[in-house]
Amino acid sequence: MPIFTTRLLTDELPAELLEHAPGHAVLGFTLTHAHMNAGQSCHGGLVATMLDTAVTVAASIGEDPAARRYGITLSMTVNYLAPARVGPVRCIGRKVGGGRKTVFTEGELRDLEGTLLATASAPVKVTDYPQDSLKELQGKMAGDPARG
Repeated sequence: MPIFTTRLLTDELPAELLEHAPGHAVLGFTLTHAHMNAGQSCHGGLVATMLDTAVTVAASIGEDPAARRYGITLSMTVNYLAPARVGPVRCIGRKVGGGRKTVFTEGELRDLEGTLLATASAPVKVTDYPQDSLKELQGKMAGDPARG
């Protein structure tokens, strides 16, 4: 299900929404050799990007992913625990508290064996999409290339 509007998450590091519930999202990514650094592990900035994406989706998603709001990360702490290597990984984001406009989130990046690779915590501001961005997002979800 394509719900992302940035080229990084649609073309360069494609993200797939695997599970969703209010305050919870699981995203799938497939890391390639192009995502690796000289030590043959995923660059830390990409790990942070995956975690950031998961926590903002979790903060902003409700029952219907098409009606989700926009999450803006206010700050984020990332802990790198093990190297992320070439292959599929899962990023779990969850809302753990907060109010209507600012929520607190946690994220985990795991490989398919379940090894915890990185964690994150972040406050996220949740707001409505700007109307132009909302139309673009809805066009992508509907598969309309002229709108996405």
